[in-house]
Amino acid sequence: MKRQLASIKTLRSDQAFFFPYMLFIITLVLIIVLSSIPLYQNHIEMTTFTEEQLKLETLIQMAYTQVRKEQPYLLHNDRSGEISYNYPYGIVYVSYFPKDIGWIIVNFQALTDNGARETTSIPLRFILSD
Repeated sequence: MKRQLASIKTLRSDQAFFFPYMLFIITLVLIIVLSSIPLYQNHIEMTTFTEEQLKLETLIQMAYTQVRKEQPYLLHNDRSGEISYNYPYGIVYVSYFPKDIGWIIVNFQALTDNGARETTSIPLRFILSD
């Protein structure tokens, strides 16, 4: 009788069915882990962008409230000018100019400490008190 290799004997036994199942499970886990890493990196990047957007909107809202409170456009005869506000996590540059009688356009340019930038324009109505 011919002598068989030891590895061929183990492949013919019942234990040989264990290897394909383990190989399938390990491959599946590896695919899941490797596909989760880029998703996690994208999630971190999107969170950073969302935080910057929240900072920008907060900066513009704080500057808008301060402009409404101070009303610097009432101090000048031509009703146009520029002003800047420094806040803890950014700077807002505000410029304003007249549009119609009783209306001015206020331009807000917000710049965060991380370099994100947003510009918006808001019309404001004012009443002169004599």
